[in-house]
Amino acid sequence: MQRQLRRLTVAYATLSETNQAIVRSATEPEMLQRVCTIAVDFGGYLGAWIGLVDARTGEVKPVANHGPIEAYVNLLRLSVDPTRPEGQGPAGLAIRSGLPRYSDDFLADPATVPWQEKAREFGIRAHAVLPLRRGGAVAGVLTLCSAEPGAFDTQTRALLEEMAVDVSFALDNFDRKTALAEWTERYEATVKASGQILLDRDLATGASSWAGTPGASSATARTSSRARPEGGPASSTPTTAPPSPRRWTASRGRAGLSTSSTAWCARTARPSWCRTTATFVHDAAGGTARMVGFVADVTERRLAEDRIRSQLDELRRWHSAMLGREVRILQLKREVNEVLAQAGKPPATQAHRPSARSTRLSEATLLSLAHNVAVLIAMGLVFHALPDDWLLHRTRARDVVLGALAGAMAVVLMLAPWQYVPGIFFDARSVLLAVSGSSSARSPPRSPWPRPSPFASGRVVPRSSRACS
Repeated sequence: MQRQLRRLTVAYATLSETNQAIVRSATEPEMLQRVCTIAVDFGGYLGAWIGLVDARTGEVKPVANHGPIEAYVNLLRLSVDPTRPEGQGPAGLAIRSGLPRYSDDFLADPATVPWQEKAREFGIRAHAVLPLRRGGAVAGVLTLCSAEPGAFDTQTRALLEEMAVDVSFALDNFDRKTALAEWTERYEATVKASGQILLDRDLATGASSWAGTPGASSATARTSSRARPEGGPASSTPTTAPPSPRRWTASRGRAGLSTSSTAWCARTARPSWCRTTATFVHDAAGGTARMVGFVADVTERRLAEDRIRSQLDELRRWHSAMLGREVRILQLKREVNEVLAQAGKPPATQAHRPSARSTRLSEATLLSLAHNVAVLIAMGLVFHALPDDWLLHRTRARDVVLGALAGAMAVVLMLAPWQYVPGIFFDARSVLLAVSGSSSARSPPRSPWPRPSPFASGRVVPRSSRACS
């Protein structure tokens, strides 16, 4: 009985110290090493070691151990593969089944035959393998070695299994811390790459925390408390007071995210601009407790917008000035015409106002067009009526007659010009020159009217004979 009570007392002390180590350890390797040390120093075991499964190779690799069995642990080759001899031992069976394995007589257990010779050298007589879980799956084992056979009774086993559960919880907690640290690092890197600052402000106390671009928090911390919608007048006296929670909350009531541009003065003479996009965290009572958002430096964009706005204003001024100049010229012309009208003189200038009437063909225009067309048609008929011999066998007298005829028609066309609109004339003489040039060629022009065929009578008659006849 005394011996059993002593075992339970030692097991409770080991469990308590293990929990203390879990709480105080800052890293996973430190925690695992402390657990092994506590199992030997407080639990009275011959040795303790922890092995984790290598997901790539499937081997169980020791990561922490304590006691005189360190050399024995370094010689172990264990696996979770059931087809290999290294995977048939207590560690492989415990990992695959997820259940603890106890060997009250290590040297008589059939599952420990490959390791019994070395265990005898190191004085190992009893053996306990406790599975450790990570994320719900078995990730390793906690192995306790005792120099006394039958060291693991029922109550001791329950306490040791509870200790393994605590160690598994610690492994999950370290995984969560690692994942949180990785995500925090990625988030901060993303914020830095964006050139913005992450703002977290307590609206009750005004305390703020910043994350993002280095060196920007000190400047942005001087943000003006007179936050205003973007495009409004700048605040001339930046302060360190936080924005008004009432104003921001009212803005959030109109939209999901509140956006405000505020002015702050850095150490330079010119003011700078930052844009804050924030949302709000409410407390249990429904009040606005915190403001979380991003602060971006938009000074360059504001300056570019100001330059574009000034250029547009300058263009508007030039447009107004030029338009006013044209209006003034028209007024001066009207005044001059009025003075001339009072003096009984004709107006000096008339404003040209294009209208639909100026583009219409008047009656006189139509008559001029008809006259030109008639002259051209008559000229074509005259040239067509000339015998072919006049065109084939040209003489000086015939050329004089043809030239006189063409000149007479040109004079007629010149006497009746066709004016389409004031300043635009249709010169029919170009058509006359083209026709005259074609008629002066060696080959006769092809007539548009059909001529009688020389084969109409059934016999071939030379052209010269027909011309003589």
